[in-house]
Amino acid sequence: MVEARVKNLPDGSQVQNDFRQRLEAAYEAWGASGGTTPARFFELMDNAIDFHSVLEREFPADPLSGPFIGKAAVIGYWTAIAESWEMVASKTEAIVGEGDKVIWTGRVCWRHRRTLRELDTPKIDIWTVWQDRAIRYYELIDSASYARAIGALDRATEQP
Repeated sequence: MVEARVKNLPDGSQVQNDFRQRLEAAYEAWGASGGTTPARFFELMDNAIDFHSVLEREFPADPLSGPFIGKAAVIGYWTAIAESWEMVASKTEAIVGEGDKVIWTGRVCWRHRRTLRELDTPKIDIWTVWQDRAIRYYELIDSASYARAIGALDRATEQP
């Protein structure tokens, strides 16, 4: 259980603590389902969520790169994941919160359905919370490993 590793908020905000607990449950359900049940994440999001990834700068044409503005666009993001990737593993290391931020850290492993290559990467998700809803999300993963997994960067063609 992650709860023992969760840092208490300085202001003791019950709303923030409730959000963290619901977020933890969402990650647990998502990992247990092999990445096929993101509905609990959708329940946490404001309808106008601003959803970003580190990939958007390096892979602007990729369907997972974003940005995704609004819950409907985010549902499209999860649909694109399901079409292109199969989750191999997901592990929560910690969930910490302070102020309006709740940060999930862990490790994920995905297999790309076309290339059959795996993306095994540390992952950091930064959630910005207002009242009891996520209004902004930013995902950080290893973009070079992502490029190799989708076939955009092959080790044999890399410059030394």
